[in-house]
Amino acid sequence: MPSDNAPAHLSTAAKKFWRDVLDEHNLEPHEEKLLLLACENLSYAEEAHKLIEREGLVIVGRDGPKPHPARTIERDAALTFAKIIKQLGLSNAPSVGAPTAYELHRRRRQ
Repeated sequence: MPSDNAPAHLSTAAKKFWRDVLDEHNLEPHEEKLLLLACENLSYAEEAHKLIEREGLVIVGRDGPKPHPARTIERDAALTFAKIIKQLGLSNAPSVGAPTAYELHRRRRQ
């Protein structure tokens, strides 16, 4: 798939990441599928992060304050993103305790 044809359902940052990776690396078809999964998880992490920014880290449930459920989505998506890019050899991202997907993407560009 040409690098300028990033999947439409990805976030803007994930599309940029998709294009950057394909511009810099020649991936096999199975690796492009992994890249898609990584980019989807980058999008999920960003969407969850935006929700947390709007609603706060803590929400009030019927049993009182509790962590926002989107925090779990953000964390899981960031960890999945980190694992996949590590599997693809695109980063030295740690497999445990990874920063958010957005932070990983920014760090890669510096």
